[in-house]
Amino acid sequence: MPERKLHVSLGLTQLDLLGRCVGNTGSVLRVGFPQQCLEDGPLGIRPTDNVTAFPAGISTGATWSKDLMYQRGVALGEEFRGKGINYYLGPSVGAIGRQPRGGRSWEGFGSDPVLQAVASAATIKGVQEQGVIATLKHYVANEQEIYRMYNPLQQAYSANIGWLRIGIRRFL
Repeated sequence: MPERKLHVSLGLTQLDLLGRCVGNTGSVLRVGFPQQCLEDGPLGIRPTDNVTAFPAGISTGATWSKDLMYQRGVALGEEFRGKGINYYLGPSVGAIGRQPRGGRSWEGFGSDPVLQAVASAATIKGVQEQGVIATLKHYVANEQEIYRMYNPLQQAYSANIGWLRIGIRRFL
């Protein structure tokens, strides 16, 4: 029993070259729990072929249209579902415009917290109505860029963590 729980919760990453998505859970077919596919993509599904490059969150937020935000969520959900993806690792919220040159500010819907809440709710509703689970991410300190991608062994300067990934780089 403990090894089944470990298999489901540990999963595989794309870097293991065994999974088809950014993250894959293990399966326990004996009890009817299939493998789950988790995929990132602020502009849509990546990295694969025959998909749409959707407008960035910041562009979507600039419309101030709840209907367009919802329609974008529906379209994202349809593509994710069509590729067999169970979890959309998005939408992204958090960047509040404190660091204009921050590398990830474009993923969020804008600097207004109400706009981010409304846009996220509309996107999540659209995605989840297609049978894909949306996971809100980066809602704390997403603008921290100092040493964000520097060294996996150094102290974490970024709160930009979706899940803990160990073994990204082999120890030298």
